[in-house]
Amino acid sequence: MKYTATLALGVALIGPNLVAAHGYIQQAVINAKTYMGYNPNTDPYYNPPPQRIFRKIPGNGPVQDLTLNDLQCNGYLNSGSAPAPIFASAPAGSSMSLNWTTWPDSHKGPIITYMAACQGDCSSYMPGTSKVWFKIAQDGKHSDGSWASDPLITNKPYNVKIPSNLKAGYYIVRNELWALHAAYTYPGAQIYPSCFQVQVTGSGTGVPSGSSLVAFPGAYTPTTPGVVFDVYQGPATYPIPGPASRNSIDISSLHSSLIQKLQDTMTSNNPWSDSNSQGNPYTADNPNSRQQDRNLNQSYYSSSPQNQQQQQENPYGQQGSINNAPQEPPPSQGIHRSDTEQVLARQGDIGAQVEHMQAYEASHSHSEDDKRQADLQKEFPKIDSSLIAAIYNERKQNMGEVRELLQELDTN
Repeated sequence: MKYTATLALGVALIGPNLVAAHGYIQQAVINAKTYMGYNPNTDPYYNPPPQRIFRKIPGNGPVQDLTLNDLQCNGYLNSGSAPAPIFASAPAGSSMSLNWTTWPDSHKGPIITYMAACQGDCSSYMPGTSKVWFKIAQDGKHSDGSWASDPLITNKPYNVKIPSNLKAGYYIVRNELWALHAAYTYPGAQIYPSCFQVQVTGSGTGVPSGSSLVAFPGAYTPTTPGVVFDVYQGPATYPIPGPASRNSIDISSLHSSLIQKLQDTMTSNNPWSDSNSQGNPYTADNPNSRQQDRNLNQSYYSSSPQNQQQQQENPYGQQGSINNAPQEPPPSQGIHRSDTEQVLARQGDIGAQVEHMQAYEASHSHSEDDKRQADLQKEFPKIDSSLIAAIYNERKQNMGEVRELLQELDTN
């Protein structure tokens, strides 16, 4: 009864301001295990306090001053973040599902995720202002005008993947949401960071270093692109603040599979790649085509009585003719063409092929996957469409990861 009274009094003292609007991570599913987030409305009044993997937050409000230590993990009054007593365990390469409290539909903005290696098991580690944070994922404004934060409005979880070759150890994961509805000036952007602790397992050797590491505060300044942005009348694209995402693990792990997928895609889309055609007969460098031309010419010379007699009289064959007399050309039956005629014929045939393929594509309805890939192609025009298709098909369950990989390729 003593606990109940204390808890009720605590909730009453909080008042309505912290209970309404804004948000924080209320639940996480990591390695098939569910962890409840730190609840600023109730957790401070438990005795003993509940064991959480999430670091404490003062409420559900934002941080707007980019010089405060609170920017790190949404600490209170420049306190940074108090360590959590426990941690979750997850293998490198696994996905974490983060469920935020209901997000206001007016709060449009990016979702950015960082990690930092702890000294020990994180239970007493405070990063301070050291450059220890590295970005592993980011998602912002999409080509259709939607934002990364939009699915949270309907309580859909946000999924983020631990880098596949990250070295085993203890880490803080920092997931932050931005609300840009008042970001037309500084300070105006609202940042909602939430931190939790994980033990990464596996045999990875990746250790981020150098320019990929940033500090909080320090990673963002009032002049950092994306900090000031008019969400209502701004440009079609949004520059996500902070360093480039250094999830190079995803790029390297996908490299070989993407190459194979691209080869398969090119083969399946080649109308001359079936077993009957034996390659494109109109391709200038096709050895089969050249061999067919030689066979046709040989068959003519072999069937001509005059040429048969010449071959019998000439022990050196046609190429070794003693008198170097020109051979009689085959009759004009479409078998032998001049170089110019062959080039023109090939161009005409290729043009017909292109028209045929375009007509085929126009006559078939486009799926949702086709539309998404078309949007990605518009968003990343410098990346080959086959590569976009391969990455999309590999990771289409998480469009944030798809865009992150494409952004990484686009900037390299």
